[in-house]
Amino acid sequence: HDMDSYRMKAEVFRWFTQVIDGHNVSAIVAALEMAANTKDRPSCIIARTFTGKNFPGNQQKQDFYLNSLLIT
Repeated sequence: HDMDSYRMKAEVFRWFTQVIDGHNVSAIVAALEMAANTKDRPSCIIARTFTGKNFPGNQQKQDFYLNSLLIT
């Protein structure tokens, strides 16, 4: 994931931008709190996530969610 390119795009428009681990609940909560306390400009939270994280053999497989739906 090239998170820096996304971050730089938001910062060009003077957004308060944070890049976080989207699988870390504490990081999400902290980012939301920081965004809520930023009053002088809009906020952008970019969460790095991985498809199928913590599912052995499925991380980053493009069809992970589709196959999950077809099995049920």
